[in-house]
Amino acid sequence: MTSRDILLVIDVGTTGTKTLAFRSDGCLQASAYREYQNLQPSPERVEVDARVWLDAARDTCREVMGSDDIRDCRLAAISITNQRETVVAVDENGSPLSNALIWQDRRTADICTRMAHKMDPAEVFELTGLTINPYFSASKMRWLLDNLPKTGQPGGEGGEIHKLLLVADLLVHRLTGRFVTDPSNASRTLLFDLERGRWSSELLRSWDIDRDLLPDIEQSGTVVGEVDRDMGREMMIPEGTPVVLGGGDQQCAALGLGVIRPGMAKATTGTGTFLLGYSSKPVRDSQMRLLTSAHAVAGAYVMEGSIFATGALYRWFRDHLGGPELSRARSSGEDPYELLNGLWTKSPPGCHGLTAIPHFLGAGAPRWDSSARGGLVGLTTAHGRSHILRAMLESVCFELRRCLEVFEDTGNPVENLRLSGGLNRSDDFVQMQSDICNIPVERTSTQEATALGGAMAASVGVGLHPDVATASREMVHVSDRHVPRKGLLEAYLKAYERYLTVEDRVNSC
Repeated sequence: MTSRDILLVIDVGTTGTKTLAFRSDGCLQASAYREYQNLQPSPERVEVDARVWLDAARDTCREVMGSDDIRDCRLAAISITNQRETVVAVDENGSPLSNALIWQDRRTADICTRMAHKMDPAEVFELTGLTINPYFSASKMRWLLDNLPKTGQPGGEGGEIHKLLLVADLLVHRLTGRFVTDPSNASRTLLFDLERGRWSSELLRSWDIDRDLLPDIEQSGTVVGEVDRDMGREMMIPEGTPVVLGGGDQQCAALGLGVIRPGMAKATTGTGTFLLGYSSKPVRDSQMRLLTSAHAVAGAYVMEGSIFATGALYRWFRDHLGGPELSRARSSGEDPYELLNGLWTKSPPGCHGLTAIPHFLGAGAPRWDSSARGGLVGLTTAHGRSHILRAMLESVCFELRRCLEVFEDTGNPVENLRLSGGLNRSDDFVQMQSDICNIPVERTSTQEATALGGAMAASVGVGLHPDVATASREMVHVSDRHVPRKGLLEAYLKAYERYLTVEDRVNSC
């Protein structure tokens, strides 16, 4: 390992693709980004032309590899991280036969309802760690098999379905010619046996999906091939560069935040919040409040809870109630979110009895109720915009605390929580999470935790670091730590108990 070694990561997200080059000490050396549009032909359908991923990966790789910032560096390996659950059907050459079905796509709700009558949901949960839901890949695969003609969709590439791939699988094939995936992605399909670490023949029969249609499974951090001459020339990547399996975006984010041992968890906040806690074994929550998946660390697992609306609440407030801040931002060039941060901090903890319910996009963990709705309870003439915004942010923290309590119920208490994502740039919001959850929280030096996790997997895969623990020690750098403030524990506990009562009554009607 030398200071000249760099690790290239292609991070394929829902609305854009980044390519990033990291040094072996975890420092970001160069990056490039391309945005693209998903298609929504009806409210329940969300698709994308999968070829945009390939184009974006090519363009961003060329931009990074042509950057002066890495001119004197040696490319040690390339890996890929990706949005999970999204599915694309391809022919024997790996060419997409139709649009990919994005993880947000809900067209398969009826399929899932039928399968829930055909299979025991509790048994499926025990086998996979997941619930039967359109969110996951199996029903999307079934829909493609039922609806994609044998000769491909009109306007497609033609040919029969040869493989049903996840996002990273498509790019790995383009780079290496192999059809292969990793457990962190496979475990989000509803077809993966968590205990045995392989495709489940029982579930494949139930969904009527041929095993030959799925890629092989190898561990994250495994070298699965090398970049060939043609692809290397197209993407400006040296021929023979090792391609290492990365993993699903949330598991890679956990790895990139150093969540590699019991007692650690991460919360990544964007539109929503994804909470993942480390587990050395595939623990199941008997009440199915948290899901379990394979980690991007070989032989490890994560328990996962999702809060669907976090940043989405902040944006809603900005767009509908943040007129003064938007007006000032337009005239001054300031960030409207920074102005809003200055607004809500003027209100006291507990908001003088005002309680917000954050389920603007339905309820994730631990309720899992797509029909749940948000609200404000306890408004008086003494309340203003600052109270409303603070109450909304407090409600997110209350949901986070509920999930952390489930971790404790399952024998996996969280002792240290690491944060990433846009909203967590706010020191005040980070401190609020520590105070409400009564737990130390930390931030690391990079905002690109997902891609850093992919770089760590690649580094271990090609031997720049001997193991994940060493890679984490040398590549993950804690920038600050917040601890609960004792003077606020009583006020927040009272507000939390009120929240639990109000949330249950509002969404039990």
